[in-house]
Amino acid sequence: MKVLGVIGSARKLGNCEVLVKEALFQTQTLGAEIRVIRLPDFHLLPCKGCLACVLKGEPCRLDDDMHELWEHLQWADSIILSAPTYFLGPSGIIKLFIDRLFEYSFQLGSVKRRPGAIIATAGLQEWDPFTLPMLSMLAGILQLDLVDRFIAYRPGPGEVLLDEVTMTRTRKIGKALVNHINQPDLARKIPVPENTCPQCGTPFVQLRQGNQVECLLCQAQGHLQITKKTASIKWETQKGKDRWSPEAMAEHFSEWVLRTGPVYQKYREEIQSLIQKYRTLPITESNRNK
Repeated sequence: MKVLGVIGSARKLGNCEVLVKEALFQTQTLGAEIRVIRLPDFHLLPCKGCLACVLKGEPCRLDDDMHELWEHLQWADSIILSAPTYFLGPSGIIKLFIDRLFEYSFQLGSVKRRPGAIIATAGLQEWDPFTLPMLSMLAGILQLDLVDRFIAYRPGPGEVLLDEVTMTRTRKIGKALVNHINQPDLARKIPVPENTCPQCGTPFVQLRQGNQVECLLCQAQGHLQITKKTASIKWETQKGKDRWSPEAMAEHFSEWVLRTGPVYQKYREEIQSLIQKYRTLPITESNRNK
């Protein structure tokens, strides 16, 4: 029984680290082997979008620590994700990490479902609209079945230690993770605010045909219900189309992404001819590169 904590904060012993370690301590007392990593401690380069990993099946050409991070993810039976809130969303390294997981596209769909949790932090509630959605996206990509997700509102480093309600909830997360590792079929019920997606907990929906709505993150389906006084969403009780299901992941990468390669090759010469004029306008480089 192995539980991994993934911290997206560079601040040592900040609120994210404290909360993740508190949850891990709880799992450890229940017999789990624990490990914690801080993403900023690893050398992680941005994806260049060359698609050699998907279209050619080649290892990523970037020389960094992503393969080591992937090994940590494979090691775990359960994962806790954490990140602080910066400008309206989680720290940038979370998106960088998500993009680099593209290299493992074909493996992600076959990764075993594992229990997981999200423990984010922020100072003000009105400044965090994208924090949980982004972390929920990472959880979906990693095939995590969440036992809980929440944001702790404490701005000062380590200040969360003064909030016993949050610390108690964090300890409960540790216990829940162990329970779900030992009992994979144990029912999960995460409270979500009204009119947010019951699958991923995000508030971002798109109106479709008629009164149909769809979660922009995981593609859960629902219907808009409007009365004279209220507007609400009735979500489908059965799990519908899920962007992060193994079937949907396989369809996207094996069918759609792979098809883009032959299409590009078909028009490559024409594109190269048309693109010549754009070579005449140089890119201004950083002084560091001169």
